[in-house]
Amino acid sequence: MLPDSKQWSTALEPFLNIAPNLSLAITNPLDGVVYMVDRQDADAHLQDALDIPRDFNGYSPALRMALYVSEMMEKADKDSFFTTEQHADAVLYLTLVSNLASDNLGLHGANHLWTEYTSEVDEQVSNFISSTQVLVSGWLDKATSPDLRSTTDAGFLGLAGKQLLEASRGKSPLAYHHARAFTVLQGELVERHDIDPDIMITESSLKNLRRGPDIFLTTGLLTAYKPYHQSLQLCNEIVSDLTGFDALRMGTEGRN
Repeated sequence: MLPDSKQWSTALEPFLNIAPNLSLAITNPLDGVVYMVDRQDADAHLQDALDIPRDFNGYSPALRMALYVSEMMEKADKDSFFTTEQHADAVLYLTLVSNLASDNLGLHGANHLWTEYTSEVDEQVSNFISSTQVLVSGWLDKATSPDLRSTTDAGFLGLAGKQLLEASRGKSPLAYHHARAFTVLQGELVERHDIDPDIMITESSLKNLRRGPDIFLTTGLLTAYKPYHQSLQLCNEIVSDLTGFDALRMGTEGRN
C-alpha cells in the first residue's frame, strides 16, 4: 500500500544530490550553512534530475509518490494501518519532499522536482506543501513518549529523527537536506513537548561533534535544541575552539 524506504530513496536520490541554490539561504532554517555544501558536479546533478521521466504535468515519480502517500495518510488511521517503520518513512520522506517542493516553488528550476511551471501546477504543489505541514504537525502534536523513543522499541518519530541525523554526516547535498529536515522536525517537537535533549545530545556525542567534521549534523542539533543547555554548551565549546574565548567561563567570572 505504501512505498518502502528503498523505493523512497531511489525516487528521491537524484534531487537530494542537488546542492541548494544559494539564493534560498535566507528562507532556510540552517541559514548560512548552505554555503558550505559540496558543489562538485552540481550542474551534472541538476541535469540528471531534469532527465528523469515525468508525467504530463512534469511531475517526477518522487513528487507523485509524495502526493499519493500524503493523501493516503490523511484518510487513514495510522495506528490501524501502518507499521512504525512505514510511519517513520512517511514523516521522514514527506518532510524531505516538502522542503524540496518549497525550494522549487520559490525558485522555479531549483531542483526540477517538477518541470511544468504553470499557475495550476504551482497551486497544486502549494496545496501539497500546506497539507503535508498540517499532517506532520498533527502527528507531532499527538506524539507520546513511546513515539519519541529512538533506541529499544523505537517510536516512529524517534526512528525518523535518528535516521535523519545519521544521514546528516559529511558535507554532501544529501547530508545537508537530511540535516535540514531533522532541524524542522526536531525543532517543532522541542517547541511542542518537554523532550530530554540527552536523547540526541549526550556528553559523549558532544565531544564527538566538537572534534568531528559534520557541520550540518552539528548545526542541525544546535538549531533544534537551542533552548537547552546542551546546545549552549556545544556552541560555546565550538566558539572556544575557534577563538580561544570561553563565553561561559567569562560570563561566570563577570558575575563575581
